[in-house]
Amino acid sequence: MDIFNDNPSEETLKGLCDSLNSMDLSSMPKLTAAQILHLRPVSLLDQVKLEYKTTINYLQSYNVRIPLTTFPDEIGDHELSFLLKRFGSDIMTLYNAVLLCKRVVFIGEDISTEKLSSSVLAACCLVTPPMSGVATLRAFPYCEVSYPKVPGFVAGVLQDLDPGNFAWDIMCDLKTGKITVHPDVHDFDLSKFSSVDNEFYQKINFYMIGDYGEAKIRSLFMAYTQQILDVAITEREEFPKEYDKQEARILTLRTTSAFHDYHKEWKKKAYNIFPNDSQIPIYAMRLRYRNDLTEAELLKIFQKFKDNIKVAEAIDELLAFFPSSFGGLTPLAMPLFNPSQAVVKSVVILLSSFNDLKLRAGDVNFVSQLNPFLLLRYERLYKTFMI
Repeated sequence: MDIFNDNPSEETLKGLCDSLNSMDLSSMPKLTAAQILHLRPVSLLDQVKLEYKTTINYLQSYNVRIPLTTFPDEIGDHELSFLLKRFGSDIMTLYNAVLLCKRVVFIGEDISTEKLSSSVLAACCLVTPPMSGVATLRAFPYCEVSYPKVPGFVAGVLQDLDPGNFAWDIMCDLKTGKITVHPDVHDFDLSKFSSVDNEFYQKINFYMIGDYGEAKIRSLFMAYTQQILDVAITEREEFPKEYDKQEARILTLRTTSAFHDYHKEWKKKAYNIFPNDSQIPIYAMRLRYRNDLTEAELLKIFQKFKDNIKVAEAIDELLAFFPSSFGGLTPLAMPLFNPSQAVVKSVVILLSSFNDLKLRAGDVNFVSQLNPFLLLRYERLYKTFMI
């Protein structure tokens, strides 16, 4: 940017773009979405980051580090922590506005263009992942007074807004820390699920005060959004408690184009990965959200997993439904403490078969990813059932 600012010409821009396009990416690992989700806990910690290192040559050589475990919508290194400090509990108003595809505008007198743009892109990260297309299709980090002709845009504007030219639903003032809901906005009654959001915000605030870092905050928002989406794509009978808490939000969410796109991709992915039983993701959700599964239901789930997952790559895809933000493998392994010996044995057999598949593929020991408490339980039961 310094080069372009010193010489803001078309020739300079072309040279920069040509240098970027000629960057050597031939040996950069190409991870699947499932692998990214699985490796994400490692790269988002404040210690080890999974990055690809290369160089760009333009007038001189510049070292470049490309993160390997981010999604296309995670543009730049923008912090949700800034938005939380700026807006406090009102962050949930902004969260719901982005989730439900309302028109969001950021303003701020004497706010730099950099801070304005960063706030817009950070707002997109409230719901992505798991949602996609938020930053790439709906974000306008810095735009003119005339508003974008895109449903559910998230835009940054420095100039004074002309109400006749700029239509908005939610206005976020970075200078004052105030979020305003337009009086004419439709389907945005947050009071119907405020108790759920307030409980979530208290959890967020606890980790903010404890200075757990940006990675933890993002994982919490990812898990919260994923749960809403999971309940929204299923019928009420599947997760009645969660549905009843979220009903008003879910009914509005289902009317948005963003949700339609997400649901379409979700079904396509389920069929492509598990062609013989596209209900595998639903079975994973049941383990995550329900603690009232019967012996017969648990035995069916573990048998379905065993029948449909025969290669190491399929295990990676399954693990995408058990991300660290949901406790990792904990929901899959907790039935090791089930009172039914049949259930316990089926879990041991499943984990053992997964472990063998991963080891034969030259991958890491699968069961070593269990927390120490569950790993000890598995090892003891393995000696009982498998030896």
